[in-house]
Amino acid sequence: MSWARATLLQRAGFARGTVTAMTGNASFTTPAVALPAMTNAASRLENAWANRENGAVARDELENASTDLDDKLHLQAEYVDKIANGNDDIIHSAGFLSTKPANERLSRSAAPQTSSAPVLVSQSGGNIKVTVDAVAGAKLYCFVLVLDGGFNVNIINNQIEIPANTNTLLINSTKRSVTFKNLPALKPVQVAVVIMNSAGASGFSTVVKGSTIL
Repeated sequence: MSWARATLLQRAGFARGTVTAMTGNASFTTPAVALPAMTNAASRLENAWANRENGAVARDELENASTDLDDKLHLQAEYVDKIANGNDDIIHSAGFLSTKPANERLSRSAAPQTSSAPVLVSQSGGNIKVTVDAVAGAKLYCFVLVLDGGFNVNIINNQIEIPANTNTLLINSTKRSVTFKNLPALKPVQVAVVIMNSAGASGFSTVVKGSTIL
């Protein structure tokens, strides 16, 4: 997954590079993803990036376009890996990079499942304790709390995006229980949890509402 850490625009450029490399390449006569479809997916992501500031629908389109291109790149990488059978030169001729030793097949680990709804316990001193059930494959639990406002946080390309003027607190933990401390008294809160591992991020859990106490 040599494109995994690229920016969205770099990822689109990478996809276009694979199209150029595989066009007329005798080793890859029947790509898993047709080359015009890969080009269209790259264009869709570029257009979505350009329009990303145009509201919630535009942000959703950016996330969907990113996921679509990522899925197509995975399919194409698996196809290239099968044809190449560990030969780095053949992998490179398709525009991909060999990110593992020769003869070791590319693998795609699974992103974690979405967690259950978190449980909130309001404590004195403006503290909110949040607990969630354990999730198989989780490496990190990301607790997201929005104070005194609507929960309008988004996940785009496995990154949590916080809109301007949103009072949001994040706690990343390997443990499934954390405490947000010293919050203002008598304020509404909304909390959700994102599960992360090396393959990516889950969606948000159910958003749970509560409030601080004195």
